[in-house]
Amino acid sequence: MPYGGDPSASFADAVRYLIGDTGSTELVSDAEIAYLQTTVGSNALAVAAEAARNLAHKYAALVDQTVGRISVSYSQKAKQYQELFSSLRRRAGQSGKIYAGGISLDNKTIDDEDTDRPTPGFTVGAMDNV
Repeated sequence: MPYGGDPSASFADAVRYLIGDTGSTELVSDAEIAYLQTTVGSNALAVAAEAARNLAHKYAALVDQTVGRISVSYSQKAKQYQELFSSLRRRAGQSGKIYAGGISLDNKTIDDEDTDRPTPGFTVGAMDNV
């Protein structure tokens, strides 16, 4: 469903507002926003950051084109969404510079489900069979 115009009433509208997806043609679907919410959590800034990163990847895969006087620069769109990703991630408190895990249950769940996260050196029960 396209942008409804009330980010305070709809999580999807809040995400769309943050990434600038407020036109009549949606860049990110409700299903994609719902998926990101299940993987990232209920922080609209964090979900919007992931949506922006996905859009950056989408536009980075496309080739800039020029036909006569008309030019489409997908690389600039990719750069714009990459910068938006970085900005939203900072605002969401996920800059990646300093992170103290285990402070909230939501963050613990996100960390546990992150397939790109390195395996911790110490875990509960690691010495049980020694």
